Amino acid sequence: MRHMIRAWAQMIAMSNMLLPVLAMTQSQPPGALTVLGGAIERAGARKSPSTWTQCASSGCWIRMPQGQPGSTSSPDVYGVLHFVGGAALGAAPQLVYNRLLSFVSDSASVAVIASPFEVSPDHIRLAEQVSLAFNDCCNENGLSQLPAARRFKLGHSLGAKLLVMNACSSSSPAGAVGTLAFNNFGVAESISFATAIAQQLTGRTDPATAALISNAFAFAQQFAATQGVDFEFKPSPQELDRMIAANYAATSTSIWKFEQDDLDSSQRLIDALPPSTPRLFAEFAGTHTAPVLLDLSPADIDPRLELLLGAGERLTLGDPELVESLANDIAQWIRPGCVPYAQSKLQFLPPAAV
Repeated sequence: MRHMIRAWAQMIAMSNMLLPVLAMTQSQPPGALTVLGGAIERAGARKSPSTWTQCASSGCWIRMPQGQPGSTSSPDVYGVLHFVGGAALGAAPQLVYNRLLSFVSDSASVAVIASPFEVSPDHIRLAEQVSLAFNDCCNENGLSQLPAARRFKLGHSLGAKLLVMNACSSSSPAGAVGTLAFNNFGVAESISFATAIAQQLTGRTDPATAALISNAFAFAQQFAATQGVDFEFKPSPQELDRMIAANYAATSTSIWKFEQDDLDSSQRLIDALPPSTPRLFAEFAGTHTAPVLLDLSPADIDPRLELLLGAGERLTLGDPELVESLANDIAQWIRPGCVPYAQSKLQFLPPAAV
């Protein structure tokens, strides 16, 4: 069974970089690109926490802050946080990131709107989709009148990239942006780093893991060539750097990096930010999937899987203590002082040289 759990964790790590690559061979991105994407969506449908509600107009998931135990009244909403998760993991943010976002919501008294999305190499289109979905959900729930100072954006991995792109668009209201394990790699770089993180999570350094990913990439690359498909993300890493330097309008940018994360592009983001943009930085222990906490039974994914593996087995990923520590820092970023006795790790970086 341990082998099954390690393999499942390997698929998660691979998906963050590999799924957008495989999607390039499709004229229309499918609803679930791999077993992992479909599994997370199915698990989300079966096991969405009761504190989350799906917006009818946009498909976003919204969570309002909950009162203290024993309280019969709901707390006033201080602000709203727009969250976008990583590739594949972001298909069911209300499940995959529930522990992180619930703590932030209740501690800072903010409504959290999480925008799910399907993987695609066209990140420009994805950024537009999650922005429109967020605005629709705000309108549906009476949150659109909140001032910009109380509207926050937080993304993990690819989700962070999409929100940074939105901060470069005049159609997206400016506000504070936070990034968790920001990623802005190109396709070729993504494959080698996906190999490294998969080996790290599984504890296996044998050539088989690297060969599996490399072969999948080679197949996708060859197939794309036969279809006349441009085999790069849109925008490319260099294009996004230029977009940030020329058009970035976030009021501030807070960057969380993880010590064992070889998929991180945070320094590249820092270098691209306009000199006048306030930037804060914090580093935590953990890998690229540090914000994630999952604890599922096989039946949560597919009842047939429970018959295969047994009813007593669990599929788990993440460190509860790390997620809570990170959530403390995010809540303090949104509303300083909202977590008693907690000291934020975020530190201002010196202004960039003009």
